[in-house]
Amino acid sequence: MLESKNNPIVSIVTFIFLPVIYVGKVLSREIGRINLFILIFDTLIEAPFKVFIDIFEEWSRFVKARKDELV
Repeated sequence: MLESKNNPIVSIVTFIFLPVIYVGKVLSREIGRINLFILIFDTLIEAPFKVFIDIFEEWSRFVKARKDELV
């Protein structure tokens, strides 16, 4: 029923889904490079930030322990 190329429903469905299919094609082709950028940014930005947060949390525990000892 929908196999005819001149069917208006087929034309509308094609018009709606063609951009979605194109974006999926581009994303699947480019995802390899994106993973490399994510790894680089994670290493350069997020990892040092995590270390800073860990040091701050450890320092807070140390200060709280010393405060409890003095009181």
